[in-house]
Amino acid sequence: MWTDEQRKKHKQTNEQRNEYNHKYKAEALRLIGDKCAICGTTKQIIFHEIHGKFHTNYDPSYYAKRYKDFITLCRHHHLMIHFLSELSDIEAIKALRIVELLRLTKKRKYISNGVIML
Repeated sequence: MWTDEQRKKHKQTNEQRNEYNHKYKAEALRLIGDKCAICGTTKQIIFHEIHGKFHTNYDPSYYAKRYKDFITLCRHHHLMIHFLSELSDIEAIKALRIVELLRLTKKRKYISNGVIML
């Protein structure tokens, strides 16, 4: 069981870490951009290292210090980039065609053989 002093110190440490993370994330967003490079959304933004290196949750200061090595992507497009990088060239081209068709058809409804396609 934690003492009151240990709880207070733990809370203080978490607050300091959150302040540090917020400061450097804000700086990285300012330097790299705050929108998805593909679709322009500002929701669920992730920093993606453009050199294809494996990346984990780096310290936020890493992004700010090496901002030229990153682009910002929304969660959806970040997952798609990683999925496509696992495919062969032919598979990737087929997947991109399917994604493009889905994107185009999602924007409008049309009727084919009496069936409404979404």
